[in-house]
Amino acid sequence: MGIMKYIQTSGGTGSATVFKGTWLTATDYLKNQQVALLGDLYLCIVSHTSGATTQPGTGASWTDKWARQIDSLTVDEQAACAGEGTPSASNKFATKTYIDLISLCITATAGETLSQYNVVYAKSDGKYWKADADTSITTADACGIVLQSGGITANATGSIQVKPGYITNGSWTFTPHTNLYLGLAGAIVESATARSNTKPLGYAETATQIYWNPQTGWSNTELVSGLSPDQLSITFIPANYTRTIVPSCTTTAQLAAHLDGLDLAIKALADRLTAHGI
Repeated sequence: MGIMKYIQTSGGTGSATVFKGTWLTATDYLKNQQVALLGDLYLCIVSHTSGATTQPGTGASWTDKWARQIDSLTVDEQAACAGEGTPSASNKFATKTYIDLISLCITATAGETLSQYNVVYAKSDGKYWKADADTSITTADACGIVLQSGGITANATGSIQVKPGYITNGSWTFTPHTNLYLGLAGAIVESATARSNTKPLGYAETATQIYWNPQTGWSNTELVSGLSPDQLSITFIPANYTRTIVPSCTTTAQLAAHLDGLDLAIKALADRLTAHGI
């Protein structure tokens, strides 16, 4: 395909490309002269006197006299100019629908009635149920949040976001820039305290917008992320020890063995906390 470096507007020969302006009827056009009509450029390929039947683009025999400039491109090249087609064709342009390969949401089945913005976990039955930080390890492994308008009734399908991304809910009142955790019965809370299983869910960007980013797979009863050091402290005062606590400890040797057992339990707890970076 050639490249037009300039347009000659007058004084040309029949073999030169001369732009004649807007196409007119009853006008003599020479080969290689160029006209414009309805947003397109046309090149005269056969000298003629113009008329209704040779009007570029619409006349019954216009292709015998004119060549639309865009027609010099291949079908794929024309599609590329329009932003259409797929990358599997020779053009490399694509629409957003094609580029957006991974959706943030899935269409899933609810195991129970779910409200919009409920946090959910995937049960072994293949359905999604309300996640809960105090029921069990399984229910605490939250992996999605219901975005379906109006929620999803039991055994019905709806939209659940499982990929990280921003979510806005006008009824939320979170403290901006705070970490968010799984609470009870599908709720999102700002504090991880007093929960059997702590599950980070992301953070609050504003009072009504969160960045949803659940830490999938964090189903560990020993997980204590978010607890303060004070809640993990253990105070042992020997003076408080009495035989009624452990009746079998009646001798000094037995008492020493009991205290050794406490030391081992405390060390095991310390090792677990260290493993979690506490």
